[in-house]
Amino acid sequence: MIAAAAALALIAAAAPSGGAPPGDPVLASRPAPARPASGPVDIAQVCEDEPDKSMLADMAEILNEARELDRQLARPGRQRHSQKAAGTRAELLSRRRQLVEELTGFRDTHLASYSAQHCLARAFMSLKEHALAVAAAERAAELAPDSAETLSLRGMAYLLAGDRQRAARDAAQVLRRDPSNKGAADLYLRAAGRPFERPAPKKTP
Repeated sequence: MIAAAAALALIAAAAPSGGAPPGDPVLASRPAPARPASGPVDIAQVCEDEPDKSMLADMAEILNEARELDRQLARPGRQRHSQKAAGTRAELLSRRRQLVEELTGFRDTHLASYSAQHCLARAFMSLKEHALAVAAAERAAELAPDSAETLSLRGMAYLLAGDRQRAARDAAQVLRRDPSNKGAADLYLRAAGRPFERPAPKKTP
């Protein structure tokens, strides 16, 4: 399952806006053998707790096609000024929007599934669709409000969307329960700009 520390790698190595995501650290559920960033995402492995395997297979196909489109759109030296190039770019962008809409459809049809919402949040993060990632992560948090893992996921989604205050709040909630959670500590530092300080226990009279 996702850890905040792994997801933070997405920020550290983020490509320019509109470019291809650097590999898929936010989709890494565990250490994996090195492979090219252009390799396909194994959604079934990442979201192994989701029982709807058909949906996972469809999601993998959609996500990997969208990531390939991102790579094509970000390819250095692409000529964008000619009429033909502009038309090709418009076609790629149109197809990418269709793919994102298909992923959004899975979110709406699996509203009661924590694992589906969690997995979709990570998929949207990988595509830098931050508003959609927040929506899926918030739904996952509604389904599992006491999960430190889900709070870290939602906090990361908030941070990527630019909401540092909410990101810090979620990280702090995790750290109050488990001060040794390195991923949450890293998330809080990135969001708040300072290390988390656990409140001193109140002295009894």
